[in-house]
Amino acid sequence: TGLIMSKKGIDFKSGGFYFRDNKNKKINIENKLEIGDSVAFYGSIVHGVEKVDKNKKINWKSYENARWFIGMFVNDSDHVKNRVTARDLTKSIGNK
Repeated sequence: TGLIMSKKGIDFKSGGFYFRDNKNKKINIENKLEIGDSVAFYGSIVHGVEKVDKNKKINWKSYENARWFIGMFVNDSDHVKNRVTARDLTKSIGNK
């Protein structure tokens, strides 16, 4: 879960939050989100965040021209070897 704190097209131009469909295609949802929206979904759904405005230098001292998101979760990245993660005990999502 998390809260959206910036708007694509105003605060940043490209990148941001996406899901992947059953053909592994990225579905960027930032255009559908407004400041203050809450995002909640099963963590087992394949998702990620593309680098925001990848050709622009980050200015950590500025609150403007950036993507802000309040993440309300505690987990490890798929890139962490031997991470602890949940598993589907009901076999309802089709993942092994």
